[in-house]
Parts: sequence; structure tokens; C-alpha cells
Amino acid sequence: MKLINKLNQFTPIEVSEFTRMGFSELKESKYILSAKKLKNVLDEIKDNYYVLEINGNRILKCSSEYYDTEDYKLYMAYHNGSGNRYLIKNDETEGVKNSSIKIKFQSNKGEISKIRQKTKDSELDGTRIKEFVQENTPFNPDVLKKMLKNSFYRIVLIHKNNNEKITIDIDMILSNRQDRIILPYLAIVDVKQEKLALFSDFILSLRKQNIQKTSLSKYCMGVALLNKDVKKNKFKSKLLAISKINDTNPYTQQIFTA
Repeated sequence: MKLINKLNQFTPIEVSEFTRMGFSELKESKYILSAKKLKNVLDEIKDNYYVLEINGNRILKCSSEYYDTEDYKLYMAYHNGSGNRYLIKNDETEGVKNSSIKIKFQSNKGEISKIRQKTKDSELDGTRIKEFVQENTPFNPDVLKKMLKNSFYRIVLIHKNNNEKITIDIDMILSNRQDRIILPYLAIVDVKQEKLALFSDFILSLRKQNIQKTSLSKYCMGVALLNKDVKKNKFKSKLLAISKINDTNPYTQQIFTA
């Protein structure tokens, strides 16, 4: 059965109602799994969640563009486990009018905060966007370059009774200025809750599929897969897990020249 047929079993929720619910301060936990196991999970939890629908679509076309310095200072901060690290990206969702520049900050105490600035342009050369980056990061926006693009399809589920949102990203295409890589069998799940609760219907279903919580940055994953010369030792176990799902070695994955 196709994935869209699985989603047709869910009750839809419109974006106007979804926006009113407010999910900005939720705790996050991430998981990676195969598309096959995802279908099993969706079958099991379909009665407990709404699916977000925008302009009649329940699978949303999205993209993220990530900014970094030429020598990957933001990436290396994640790789080295540095405190007070940043992620800067532009997000776009088909059917949503404005894109947005988002800054994610993780303190040396493990606290995570996110701030967002809506924009009609995906570049960092606008005055408002430059000021936004300068005011909220230690980086000069003039030295930040677009280093990775992630195109994918997203499913958004909202629990019918609890303050819980699930985002599921599938069919990812990661690309930089030279190459791209396709991950057709991988699903990345982000569970957002008011308080981390392992008895969530979705998490319980994941555990039945032997899926455990992981720490994962799609930006770091993309940089590590597409660049031979960057350090990636810290991400080796995650790359191997992704490789296993896609039945290929992470250091010899097929690269599709752009």
C-alpha cells in the first residue's frame, strides 16, 4: 500500500487550526527508521493522531538551505561537541506563503532554543536578515555561505488529546555545490512534546519496531555524506545506521553529480 493511502486513514487538520495550537516550546526527540517500518507505525497509530493538510496535500514538499563558513565552523562545533553551538538555515514549505530564516542555539548546558524570522528571500543579503543573524549569533553574515540543501517530503501528525507534534521527513535529496545524494528509504522522525514522555503512542509504536531515540542533525548528516575531507568520526554510528537502511556503505554511497 502506498504511503498516501496510509495517510488517508487519518483525520485531517487544517493549517489555520494547527497554527492556533502553538508548538514552539516543545521538547524534542529524534528517530531514524526505514520507510517499511514507518508504514507499520502509521497503521498502528492512525486513530490517535490528526494529519496536517495544506491545499489538499498531506505529504508536503519542503526544503532547507543551511549556512556555514567555508571551513565548516558550525559543522565542526557539532562534531566536536562544543558548547554554545549554532545552526542557521532557511526553511520553505510548498503552500506556505513565506519562507523563514531559523537560528537554532544549543548551550553548553544542553538547552536548546530556536528563533525564526520570516522572509520572502532565501539569501542572507537582505538588511533585516543580516541584522537578525548579527543580533542572534557571533557570526558575520557576510562570511556565511550556502553549504547544503536538503529537499524532502514532510508529514506532520498532531496527537488528538496530548500536546504532541510529529514531523516525518522522507525521500531526502542532499546536495552541495558539486554533488548530491539520494536517500529514498530513510525516514527521520522528530517527536515534539510539552514534556518528554516515552509512553507517547507514537514512541511506543516505534519501540515495538525496535527503533530507539538518537541524536541527529540533518545538516551534519549531509555534510558528512557529501564531503570526503571533513571530520566525521563522531557521526560514524549514525552514518552506519543510515547506510544499513539504504543498503550501502556511507563512505562509498553513490553520488549523483548535479
